[in-house]
Amino acid sequence: MMRRSIIGLICLLMTVLPTLAQEFRATVNGQLTDSAGAAIVSATVSVRNLATNEVAAVTTNSEGAYNVPFLKPGVYSISYEASGFKKVVRDQQELQVGQSATLNIVLEVGATSETVTITSDAPLLEEAKADRGNVIENRRVVELPLNARNPFMLATLTPGITFNGPAIYQRPFDNGAIADWS
Repeated sequence: MMRRSIIGLICLLMTVLPTLAQEFRATVNGQLTDSAGAAIVSATVSVRNLATNEVAAVTTNSEGAYNVPFLKPGVYSISYEASGFKKVVRDQQELQVGQSATLNIVLEVGATSETVTITSDAPLLEEAKADRGNVIENRRVVELPLNARNPFMLATLTPGITFNGPAIYQRPFDNGAIADWS
């Protein structure tokens, strides 16, 4: 009886583990340093969702590193504050599905009442992982021509993803050429 319970538990765990890779939320991480390259300890990093006004705040560790996980995809304002340094705000920062954005910031010496605002339309470079993710809006799904109405073909809308399989595998819900995606 005990052996069956253990086998059942192992089977249950094996079915749960693949779901851990299904994370859609984004993460922001990085390191805060001063102009000399020294780590800034106990600085406050606040990440505010501009659509919902939700705020997630963390403090940097002994190496000046920070990590803000579980952020919904969207546009954010990220602020960095430490006593003796100017406040830095990175505004209009877009985070995508499953993105792990690395933002290393150099703080300038000055009063905390002074603010340096960074605005950038350039996408963030992902250093933490090499996977791809994308949000495809409902309007694009409805209006774009889709070969054989196979929803997997929408993956080709993401930069860097291609399908090299034969056309026969473009049938709806046919996953026979799953290895032909790169």
